[in-house]
Amino acid sequence: MIYVMSDLHGCYDEYLKALDLVHFCDHDTLYVLGDVIDRGERGLDILQHMMMHDNIIPLIGNHEWMAMSILRKLCTEITEDNAETTLTVDDLLSFDYWMHDGGKTTLDAFRKLERWQMEMILDYLDEFRLIEEVHVNDKDYVLMHAGLSKPITENNLLQLRAEDVLFQSTDIVLDSKVIVCGHTPTQDDKILFRNGQIRIDCGCVFHGNLGVLCLDDLSTFYVSKI
Repeated sequence: MIYVMSDLHGCYDEYLKALDLVHFCDHDTLYVLGDVIDRGERGLDILQHMMMHDNIIPLIGNHEWMAMSILRKLCTEITEDNAETTLTVDDLLSFDYWMHDGGKTTLDAFRKLERWQMEMILDYLDEFRLIEEVHVNDKDYVLMHAGLSKPITENNLLQLRAEDVLFQSTDIVLDSKVIVCGHTPTQDDKILFRNGQIRIDCGCVFHGNLGVLCLDDLSTFYVSKI
């Protein structure tokens, strides 16, 4: 079976409960559509669990994008030779924005790791994909974090950039492929099906649900915030 979830935001217990709920096993595949980290306390625990499973496929969200822009630089030893280039004014502005958007919980947990664990997390984040195309039961799905910020033809999907799919939720659809995305919590904390889109962020960290979608039969599963 092929499952999709998104916007875990550090809700580790709910994540494990969701895997148990769908009886996730080695023969299944799970796509996680970004925003694993920030806001909630245990985003790094989720990442460490995910990286141990080849059948869990991570896609990048805007929160991973923000973290990646600054974390590796924070791990760089600052010397006289690189002091003026390691952390620029733009880096400090990005850091401030990340902190105000829930990044402090991730940074606090990251600082407690051993150096080798930090490197493993950073290397794993580098592997996160931007989009994924999945064909299931004669249906074509395009998985991404937030949805398309501008109209695009299906032939140009591989030309998409981070700014095209990570930051803005819209009603834009594709001609023959269904977009599955998260980023913006649905109003009733349930997975939203509409023409050309399936929105799966059910607001778990905001005391909503963690939603799980099975692409094989479009069944839905929910774990309430514990």
